[in-house]
Amino acid sequence: MSKKIVFLNMFANFLSFGIQMLISFFLTPYIIRNVSSEAYGFISLANSFPAYASLVTAALNAMASRFVSIEVHKKNIKKANEYFSSVILANLILAAIILGFGSVFIANIEHFINIPAELLKDVKYLFVIIFLNFTLSLCTNLFGIALFTENKLYLGSLRALEALILKSVLIVVLFACFQPKIYFVALAATIELVYNASWNFHYTKKFLPNMSVERRYFSWQAIQELLASGIWNVISRLGGILNEGLDLLICNLFVGAKEMGTLAIAKTIPAMILTLINIIANAFSPDILKEYAVGTPKDVEKVVKQSMKMLGVLVSIPLGGLIGFGDVFFKLWVPSESTLKLHVLSILSILLLAFTAASATVYNIYTVTNNVKKNSLIVVGGGVVNTIIVFCALKFTQFGIFAIAGVSSLVGILRDYSFSLPYAAKCLGIKWYTFYGPALKTFLSVSAVAFICMIYRKIYFVDTWIGLIIGAIICGGSGLLLNVMIVLDKVERKILFKRIKRNH
Repeated sequence: MSKKIVFLNMFANFLSFGIQMLISFFLTPYIIRNVSSEAYGFISLANSFPAYASLVTAALNAMASRFVSIEVHKKNIKKANEYFSSVILANLILAAIILGFGSVFIANIEHFINIPAELLKDVKYLFVIIFLNFTLSLCTNLFGIALFTENKLYLGSLRALEALILKSVLIVVLFACFQPKIYFVALAATIELVYNASWNFHYTKKFLPNMSVERRYFSWQAIQELLASGIWNVISRLGGILNEGLDLLICNLFVGAKEMGTLAIAKTIPAMILTLINIIANAFSPDILKEYAVGTPKDVEKVVKQSMKMLGVLVSIPLGGLIGFGDVFFKLWVPSESTLKLHVLSILSILLLAFTAASATVYNIYTVTNNVKKNSLIVVGGGVVNTIIVFCALKFTQFGIFAIAGVSSLVGILRDYSFSLPYAAKCLGIKWYTFYGPALKTFLSVSAVAFICMIYRKIYFVDTWIGLIIGAIICGGSGLLLNVMIVLDKVERKILFKRIKRNH
């Protein structure tokens, strides 16, 4: 693989993420000002429903790209077309079924979730468009296989960035020209989806001209292979939904629509940080796979521990910064909302990341050693426990929205420290406590940055964007330098600087 291609893929990915954060930074408060935080909560809630629907489709689609790509690389175009056509034709059937059930749900949506009367019509329109978008995405996503197969992912990232900018501009135009409605956001997302799909069709025709969707290529055997390979992905997704994907729905049903909007705002920044963690963790995945393929368990252990510490150091900046400056940020970002409540909710949401962010690289071990089954079952089990505890907390305590935000973090910490870390070590045949040290160092790194932020605020009063930016730069830079020198050893510092230099 060319270093140039690797660089282009990573650069495009980070560029897309950075601009996405920037757009969200400006667009979120703009939408809230125009439609209210209560209405904004329904946008986040509606966007979570495709995740529920994906449980029906994940088994078929999870491994589709892998199967098609392998056959393309083998020059077995007929077999590749079998997988390609079978998945897309099957997805058309699934899309019709989902739309049928979705139509019944939307027609009676007021009986399932709490919706203020004045928002009922807008929420129904919102859900209609969201479901249509999901089915359209289901039928077109596989066409992105061309860029994956040709290792030109940077093209997809750049097209996605263009689509994101188009969507954002369209939202502003619609809000400016018409009375603002929450379904305008979903309508703009439709244009984004169509834009991406059009480019994927183009790239498929350009890079995979022999690939086509034809009835004669449909194969039940291909469908069965894909379902058998993707079933554990469904289990993992179910666990993810039970752990974090039901929070807004539960909040709506048991606390109220207004509180749901507050929770949706509070989780915006934590969600961005989680995306950043996954991007960084994925960057270490090839190294772990390589060491497992050609090295020894000790070699894998070394790479994983190094990546855990480096990941912990890097993500300690946004995590510690949110803890230390979160109240100022929310006061400036969404001044109409309760600053204290948003800050507490955001801290509860990132508590899991502060303890377990470094574990994101550990999860690669399950994949490379082909031991995903037990982890999937544990994730589901943790999700069930999380849901039960949340229901009990809502019924028997006064914690309300804080229980919804905090319980999943506590359950996630217990899951990672009681199972994920020791099981990863077991998969490699090394001592069970091997990965505890690097994982705990993440928490110490986050605590160090948060402490520096608090000391800074004792000295300097921060209440403006300029003051916040200056404080974040000083505290973030100081925290990063401190953690690099203390947490990382000499070899790890060299590796980190080399990787940063290479990626820039």
